[in-house]
Amino acid sequence: MKRLSRIEIYNFKNIKERAELDFKNSILGLYGQNGSGKTALIDVLDLIKTILCGQKVSSDFSNMIHVDADYSRIVVQFTIDENERHSEIDYSFKFNRSCIYDEILSYAYTDGETRVVKSKLIDTSNSPTFCPVSKYKSLIGTSKENDLNVMAIKKMVRKEFRSFIFSSEFLEVVRNRNNECKDEEFMRHMYILESLVDFANYELFVVKSKCCIDDSMVLSKSALDVYKRKIESMNRVLPYLVPNLTMGVKVLGKELMWDSSVGYRVELVSNKIPFKYESDGVKRIVSILQPLIEIFNNTSVVVAIDDLDCGIHEYLFGEIVKMMSEQAKGQLIFTAHNLRPMEIINKKFLVFTTTDPDNRYVRYKNIAAHNNLRDVYLRDIALSDFVKSAEISYGLRKAKG
Repeated sequence: MKRLSRIEIYNFKNIKERAELDFKNSILGLYGQNGSGKTALIDVLDLIKTILCGQKVSSDFSNMIHVDADYSRIVVQFTIDENERHSEIDYSFKFNRSCIYDEILSYAYTDGETRVVKSKLIDTSNSPTFCPVSKYKSLIGTSKENDLNVMAIKKMVRKEFRSFIFSSEFLEVVRNRNNECKDEEFMRHMYILESLVDFANYELFVVKSKCCIDDSMVLSKSALDVYKRKIESMNRVLPYLVPNLTMGVKVLGKELMWDSSVGYRVELVSNKIPFKYESDGVKRIVSILQPLIEIFNNTSVVVAIDDLDCGIHEYLFGEIVKMMSEQAKGQLIFTAHNLRPMEIINKKFLVFTTTDPDNRYVRYKNIAAHNNLRDVYLRDIALSDFVKSAEISYGLRKAKG
């Protein structure tokens, strides 16, 4: 079982200096006024996925650095439980408008009677390559050729706005050493690195608020087979969410792909009409359905969804969240504006964003069981500095000039 357990965000979007959030439960719903930091959390998780996958960071993320800061810093903590093995992993990094730097990876590990206290595995902040020296020798060995390769890799990925630790080039050097080194310490280090890479590539899903479903796409034969299986899986659930709705894949023809192999241009259809003509609500349900299937059935899957309620009927949205809070095996993180879940799920699953820079993410405490959390929340908003209708009216009149 893999989980996100904690995150710290510094100088990112509208978060100045520091915001901290603990993921205490398997489901976390984030509520708050516009511009208070809900989507910032989803964007950070998307950035973390990009970095752990070894991919180039988009300029979109560098543009999200707070306007008054030169860089952003992210600290994220993971936990992994497999059989008797328990790992607690901390990963932190900084990024400015051109590169990722000062990456630090630390972990604590327990396996039966083996106990390793938390210490740094890789620290790139004060070395041409990385330290501590003992961990460097364990991962890289004493080969001069490896030394030169690692130094070159660090310089290259910095220019390409990629992570050094999770770059395919660095991991290849470490994996090659796996062929010659089988000592317990090295294998433990490899387990930590490979677990994070697998988690990011196959078990962490981030769904943004914008629904992107292309008119058509070109897929290889193997990718098309996988795509059809996913649609078949979704069709087992869809009729319960949208009556009489089923999805299908229409093959429009063959095309050459970028590597000159034969591909198939396909179009998603619903009840035999192009899916692009469906309502935004139906498109939203379809876009989140596969991640929800994964999280419902897999203990190691983590899904983060921005604006989960977008376009979805209030009652259906409430039922989805309630069911996930009671039965999902994985971890769900979502933002929303629809307040229905406040009336039907435990308040421990909900966090509220504020514009207070010293207390960005808060949880309600000491709420009696007979009190309606939705009413409490709305009352608090009315008493706060949240925009009032009279202020909106004044602004609209002023805009007339």
